[in-house]
Amino acid sequence: EAFAGSAAGGRCNYTLLKKYERLWASHYGKQQKRSHALKNTMVGFTDSFLDDVAGSLQKMDPGALTVSKVFIKAFARHPLQLLKIIRLFG
Repeated sequence: EAFAGSAAGGRCNYTLLKKYERLWASHYGKQQKRSHALKNTMVGFTDSFLDDVAGSLQKMDPGALTVSKVFIKAFARHPLQLLKIIRLFG
């Protein structure tokens, strides 16, 4: 609605676009920032760490996996890495 209104009459209404941006950020902004920070943190992990995590998860029933179980399994032997992740959600 905001985009359609902003382009009405063939001219761009930046005030309406800013309204859309604020609405989007109020609904999704915090999660988007956390996800981006999590991705950046994960990129910094070594291949051996990620291989270890994948090996741990490989032994689990895929139907029983939850986000919390993945984190617990992934970081059980790497508590310092877990602290990095926890700080993102604090």
